[in-house]
Amino acid sequence: MQGPKYIPPIPMTPIQYFYLFFTTSLLNSIVTQTNNYARTFLQTQKNISPHSQVLKWKDITLTELKGFIACLLNMAIKRQPTISSYWSTSPSQNVPWFRNMFSRDRFQLILKFFHLVDNKNLAGPRQPGYDPCAKFQPLIDQANSLFHYVPHQQLSVDESLVGTTNHTQLMQYLPNKHHHRWGIRLWMLCDSVSKYCVSFFLYIGGAKNGENTSEKGYHIFMDNFFMSIPLAKELYKLQTFITGTIRRNRKWLPAAFGNKFQVGQTQYFCSGPILSVGYHEKNSQRFPVLLLSTHGQATEREYSRVCRGNQKTVKTPQIIQSYNKFMGGIDTSDMMLYSNIDERRTIKYWKKVCFNIFS
Repeated sequence: MQGPKYIPPIPMTPIQYFYLFFTTSLLNSIVTQTNNYARTFLQTQKNISPHSQVLKWKDITLTELKGFIACLLNMAIKRQPTISSYWSTSPSQNVPWFRNMFSRDRFQLILKFFHLVDNKNLAGPRQPGYDPCAKFQPLIDQANSLFHYVPHQQLSVDESLVGTTNHTQLMQYLPNKHHHRWGIRLWMLCDSVSKYCVSFFLYIGGAKNGENTSEKGYHIFMDNFFMSIPLAKELYKLQTFITGTIRRNRKWLPAAFGNKFQVGQTQYFCSGPILSVGYHEKNSQRFPVLLLSTHGQATEREYSRVCRGNQKTVKTPQIIQSYNKFMGGIDTSDMMLYSNIDERRTIKYWKKVCFNIFS
């Protein structure tokens, strides 16, 4: 049965859903690591000014951590230009809720010392074995184990971007992203029907890949970054279907796909379980769109659209209509995320990733 695996008992409250993801073990771990980092900082830093706020540090409690996360989430809803603005007493900016949760200095201290792992166990940037994901990898692992969801058969995989300009080897440039073009890339797997994120992992280039997960019986939609004929064959052996666009320069495509297509022309080719289609929809397209599918049919469907003020009936391949219907899961997920996330700059790139995952 598709949908949530666990639903809190009636009456359901938002905090019950919060605890499905922010488990006691996760929260206690963050409390421990944050306090450890603060103590280590105070013991090892030699040039702390006698008037520095860090000297007022007191160990964070579990209750305070929950309040800190609540502040982060509410800062995305009630947006202000600076952190200090949330503690302003100006009549036009006054938000008493934040002052009732923390003093400004206490919140900024927790933000400064916030940590997920023990730095003593991590290799430095110039040391062998350095992992740029190490400081937030436990949170990714925790999130992927707690999505509590049985997806529909149709899934989509695509990229998402944690927008940042911080210096890190994880930095990627994605010119097709409208919200951000520079940032840290996540590969996301979403339910194409509900748009719910099922799992994700961080892209760090060819040095490391995501986990090899089995999606037996599912139908995955993907763009031309992933799609290839060997991948389609291999996944079909694992009883996983795929549909997606493919680049014209990929190997083993039908030679006829290199020919010129007339507007409205469709060509199908079948090789074993793989159905390939080329379709030239309109004059503005220089080349036809090419798709592969191991779960498609060489049929066309009619649909109506408005063209220059006139409604016309158009026939397009069933594979393309399925692709357009089920490929947008990640874009919708991003849209919901960016409307509820505080994208304030941070000095530490890994904190930006953490707070993005929180949201």
